[in-house]
Amino acid sequence: MKFLKKILLLVLFAAVVLAIRQYIITPILVQGKSMLPTLVNNERLLMTKNVDHIQRFDIVVFDAPNEDRNYIKRVIGLPGETIEMVDDELYIDGKKYEENYLQPELSKQVTTNRKTFTENFVAEVPEDSYFLLGDNRTNSTDSRYIGPIEKEELEGVARIVIWPLDRFGQLE
Repeated sequence: MKFLKKILLLVLFAAVVLAIRQYIITPILVQGKSMLPTLVNNERLLMTKNVDHIQRFDIVVFDAPNEDRNYIKRVIGLPGETIEMVDDELYIDGKKYEENYLQPELSKQVTTNRKTFTENFVAEVPEDSYFLLGDNRTNSTDSRYIGPIEKEELEGVARIVIWPLDRFGQLE
């Protein structure tokens, strides 16, 4: 009887852990350099699966179109907004926003023939969609190229760096 009780508790514990991972929080792996300097290649994060309250500048994970993998990018535009980039200045519905998380000097290491870190563009964000950009704009496949991402494609919001330990902590 004791053995059966222990097995039942172990099965219950495993079911709770699996349910938490499936529906609440899950680990993810950063692959690539598109989110430098905020996120680095092979960094491990925890992502919450709730996408009901996405806010501007959240870092989200979504299904990459036509690929069997996920992308991780920053939310720039919310549903119904107009996004405009002019000479590396971000405007949303005509209001200028600072992007303190960017480090344009990264692009100068990669290319010297560009005058701006982010090429100029204007984009309308449809309802139930988000405009997403990588922080390393010269090395990111994002909404500039694949279009706005529908809410149903979002997997979750990256919240905490768990590896490497020297970067452990909440994403800002």
